[in-house]
Amino acid sequence: MKQLIIVCLLFFNSACAFRESPQQSPENPQLISASVQIAWSPGKEGSGKLADLERQLTSLDGIHFNCERQITVPANVPETFTLYLPLPSDWDGELAGITANLRYGSGSGQSVPLEVGLSKYTGERASAGLDIRGLSRVLLPNEESSAEMTIQARKRDSGTNYSYRFVLRTPPSKLEVKQNTLLKFIADGGQLPKNVEKLISVNTKLDLIQVMSVRNLSGSSITAVIPIAPLGKLWTRFHQITINQGWCGYTTAVKDWDEELSSEFYMLPISSALTSNFLEYLNERILVGSFEMDLEPGESRLIGIYARGPGIDKLLSGGYVKQALQEKQVVKDCLAHCAGVGVSYWKKPDLYWKDQGYPGLSSSCLNVTCDGRFTSDSPKYIREKCNQCAEWELQNGLSPWDDRRFCTSPAPGNPWGYPAGEVWKVEKYLTSVLAGTETAPIYLDFQPDQIIGTVRFSDSPEEGLARPVRMLEPKSIQSE
Repeated sequence: MKQLIIVCLLFFNSACAFRESPQQSPENPQLISASVQIAWSPGKEGSGKLADLERQLTSLDGIHFNCERQITVPANVPETFTLYLPLPSDWDGELAGITANLRYGSGSGQSVPLEVGLSKYTGERASAGLDIRGLSRVLLPNEESSAEMTIQARKRDSGTNYSYRFVLRTPPSKLEVKQNTLLKFIADGGQLPKNVEKLISVNTKLDLIQVMSVRNLSGSSITAVIPIAPLGKLWTRFHQITINQGWCGYTTAVKDWDEELSSEFYMLPISSALTSNFLEYLNERILVGSFEMDLEPGESRLIGIYARGPGIDKLLSGGYVKQALQEKQVVKDCLAHCAGVGVSYWKKPDLYWKDQGYPGLSSSCLNVTCDGRFTSDSPKYIREKCNQCAEWELQNGLSPWDDRRFCTSPAPGNPWGYPAGEVWKVEKYLTSVLAGTETAPIYLDFQPDQIIGTVRFSDSPEEGLARPVRMLEPKSIQSE
C-alpha cells in the first residue's frame, strides 16, 4: 500500500493535490510533511487571487494530516467554499462517508457539523471536490474567532480512513486602543522616553499633543497598519456677546467664530530612537501613508500624535486661556417725569426746535404729558416718549431753566424763592445679562476615513486577510 502526502490548494473555490510517498514502517514511524497552498478568491472561480501562501501539513502515518499553522479566512466569512482533493494517478476507488465539522471553545469544546457533499471528479488526475457549507455559523464576521475543522473520509473499496485537520480563524479584532492628551497620560503615571515631546530638525518641529496606547489582547502575534499622516484639524470656537447700553434700554450683538490651531498631524511609534531618526522615518513612510507595528500577545506599544504650526506654539505656551461669559448690570427701562416746585411745563419751545428741524429726540417732546401729576399708568402718560424727551433734555447741554427746555426749572434767584435745578426725575430699572467672550474646549477632529487602520495576524500578510479597526477617536478634547 502506498502512503500519500498532501499538497493542498484552498479557495473559496479551492483545490488539494496528493502526491505519492513510500509507506513508512509502523514500527518506525517518521514525520511526513506536505505543503498546503492556500489562495483566496473574492468570488467566483477565476475572478482573481487576493493571496497566495504556504502552509504545512504533517502526518505520522500518511493517512491522518494536521496543518501546523492556522489558516486565516477573510472577516466576511464565506457561507460556502469548495475544497478540491486531487487524487493519485492510480486512484481507482471512491471516497465515501465524508463528514466535516467545526469544533470551538476551550477544553473539549462544542462541535458543529458542516454540510459537506462530494462535488465531482475532474481533471487529468482525478480530484474530489468537496462543497462545504456552514462556516459562518461558528466563525464570526465582526470579531476574532477560531475553530478546528476536521474532514474525515474513507476509501469505499478498502475502507481506509483519511482525516485532515485545519484550524481556521478570522482576522484579529482584540486590539485595545487608548487615546489621551499628553497631560492626561503623564498625570495617570505614563512614562515616555527622553526628549520625545518635541522632535526638532533643521526645518521641522513637531510637538507631541496626544499619546495612544495599543495593546494586543489576541493570543497570536499581530501586525497593525496605522495611518501616518491623518487628515484633521485642531480647533476651538469663540462665542462673544457685546452690550450696547442705551439711555433707557440696551441691545446685544452676538458673534461666533472658529479658530484653527493646526491641520498637520503625524502619528509616530514612540521609542528612544525617535529623536534621532524621526525625519528619516517620516520621509520613508509618508508616501506609503502608513507604518506597521508588530505586537506580541499581551504587548503594549505607544504611538504619538504630533502636530505643528503657530497655533500649537500658542497652545503650548499658554496662549489659549479659558474664558466664560460674565454677568453685567444694564439699564433695561426708565420712568421719567417732569416734576418739581415752580416747574414750567412745555412753555412753547416747540417753535424753536421746529425751526431747527427737530434734531435728535426733540420731536418726542411734542404733544406728550410727562409732568408728575400723572402716574405712569395714566392714559395721558406715554412712557416711551417721556423717556426719550428726558434723554434729549438731559443730554443736549441746555441748563434746566433755559426757555428752550420743555421741562423748565425756575431760574436761580427767582422772586418766588423756588429752588433752581434739574426737574426731570428719572427712575432707572436694572437687570443682569451675560456678556463677554466664551471659549469652547479645544477639539482634535479627524476625518472619518482617516481614523481607520488594519490589523492582521503577523503570519498572514496576504491582502484581504486584515480587519479594519478604528485607530483614532473621530473627535476628542485636547484642552478644556
